Amino acid sequence: MRFSEFYEVEKTEVDDWFDPFLPADTPLCVDPFLIYPDAKAPWAGAHDHILDFFAMVFDLVRASGGNTASLAWKKAEALLMFPEPSEFCLGVANGSPHGSGSGRGLQAGMLEGVRTA
Repeated sequence: MRFSEFYEVEKTEVDDWFDPFLPADTPLCVDPFLIYPDAKAPWAGAHDHILDFFAMVFDLVRASGGNTASLAWKKAEALLMFPEPSEFCLGVANGSPHGSGSGRGLQAGMLEGVRTA
């Protein structure tokens, strides 16, 4: 079953969105840099918003002093978990289309990179 069928969305010839097959992941990657030059809503200002987000994470890690038990570190840690919305069905998962997004491994690597920087 496709996304459009499940959510009863009628896709027309002028639509440019991807209609994934829900029982399986689609091995595609989205290039996030493609949103930056788009001046139309909802992407206008996305680059600045993303930079502000990561500046906040840097500030929290700096405030933690590297103490992984501190509240500031825990907030930064929570902010760096990016779950994948179920309806995306992008990437590759074993046995289901429900991905883990960034997951704990990537989260830990990003936190360590921020602490090192």
